[in-house]
Amino acid sequence: MGNVVARIWSPKRSFRDHLEHLEQEIRRLESAQQRSAIIRRQLISSIILWSSVLYIFSFTSFILIFLPAGWVERFLYGSPFLLIPFLILLLNKYLNLFLERRYQNYGVKLNELKEEEAQDVK
Repeated sequence: MGNVVARIWSPKRSFRDHLEHLEQEIRRLESAQQRSAIIRRQLISSIILWSSVLYIFSFTSFILIFLPAGWVERFLYGSPFLLIPFLILLLNKYLNLFLERRYQNYGVKLNELKEEEAQDVK
């Protein structure tokens, strides 16, 4: 019951508390933006690395173990190896686009908070 009453009649924040809260939010968004950029670089590079390793391993095992005699069968069985690099590039492109939007959203929120802080200080 005391919590309900305290929430209803809680005193408003002072100007100093409001500025401290804005500074804290700005620091939080800046660190989140930096983390997002680091995650983006690491994720893209790890996808490229592991997909390349898997591609090379699967292609060499296909050549060594299962190589058909005729050219038509070679082309049909090897066609996935021609398509996989394009699929990997598309995956990287869309993942990069998604993470770039996330990074930009942090930037927009950060600019809004900085403008609010500048207005409050004036």
